[in-house]
Amino acid sequence: MIERLIKYVKGCVLVNVKAFSIERFINICKAKKLVLKDLRLNDEGCSFYVDWYEYKKLLPIAEKTTSIITVEQEYGLPSYAKKYLKHKMFFIGILISYILIRVLSLYIWNIEFDGNSKYTDEALLKYLKSTGIKCGKYIYDIDCNAIETKMRIDFNDIIWVSAEIEGTMLRVHIKENTYTKNVVKEYENCDIIADKDGVISKIVTRSGTAMVKAGDSVKKGDVLVKGQIEVYNDYKEVEYIRYVHADASIKVSTSHEIHETLPITYTGKTYTGNEYKTYSVFANDRLISGKEKIPYDLYDVITEEKQLHLSKSLYLPVTLNKKTYKEYTLSEEKYDLDTAKRLLSARIDEYFENLEQLGVVIVEKNVTIDIYNNEYIAIGYIDTIEPIGEDVPIDMIAEEILTE
Repeated sequence: MIERLIKYVKGCVLVNVKAFSIERFINICKAKKLVLKDLRLNDEGCSFYVDWYEYKKLLPIAEKTTSIITVEQEYGLPSYAKKYLKHKMFFIGILISYILIRVLSLYIWNIEFDGNSKYTDEALLKYLKSTGIKCGKYIYDIDCNAIETKMRIDFNDIIWVSAEIEGTMLRVHIKENTYTKNVVKEYENCDIIADKDGVISKIVTRSGTAMVKAGDSVKKGDVLVKGQIEVYNDYKEVEYIRYVHADASIKVSTSHEIHETLPITYTGKTYTGNEYKTYSVFANDRLISGKEKIPYDLYDVITEEKQLHLSKSLYLPVTLNKKTYKEYTLSEEKYDLDTAKRLLSARIDEYFENLEQLGVVIVEKNVTIDIYNNEYIAIGYIDTIEPIGEDVPIDMIAEEILTE
């Protein structure tokens, strides 16, 4: 393998020689220590292979022996270099492209998020921009640890952040707290109070003193777990109170009212079938090519964007944008009962799914759909078992001594 690579780098030439005295030509080549490979005699002379850098040494010998040398074929890297060096602009273009890519690879040109559901990508991009992190930022000026720390501080309902740079892309991994209330830092003392009415179905206290038990009815604002622990002496007297960060898992049985409305009449869209497309090119969010002149008054827009990249993580600051405008007209329409039931049921099902994502267990559903005052109305209730509790800071942070 190595020998073949060496031969390729050196290159060789297949030469055909016509001479009156071929023996004299060959003897002079041997005298000058030229290596003639795969030498073959023919009626007019001979043919052989010679290394690329030795080919020019044959020309004086051919002139001396009145021989005619013809190059039949060229092999190896030197032959390719000879061919493409004639096109200097081609290599200059490659060099400029290489330098440009190397320079662009020193900056961030794409920022991606994953794990976020409450916060949109646009909102998080705006936040990062306010902290100085945006596309076009020099990679070595970005501190991923600082991004992680600041996002955890600024967003109470984001409990884990991991930022990493891959090529020219900044990727931010996020884990959100799906059940968020007043968030008190772990090192702060606090009570847990009820944030809704209901009946306690289960309570497991990990820190603090439970003030309720399973089966107790509670109102919003009642203290469920106190952020304090009474410490007794040998005489079973309270010696002092130690304040702590109350921590518990509490479930409550409660009910939710359901009330959704849908107007009987609505303004509907009828698409005419006419479409208009525009194409634009953006460089780091700046329009450098393309115009948007829409020939319709009423239309929907479908936008497709593609950012150029050389690999999965090596993005360039160039984005291709395509917009499709679909014309429509407006008309007054009415929902029939079946359609109204389907739309209202879809809304209610989405509401149920959101509750389940927050750890709510739906025990019973009772929802009816009726017509009242030119509206379809879905009304009813659901019984649930769900988390309860909201952290409230305690002013007293020192231990209170009760006995002397």
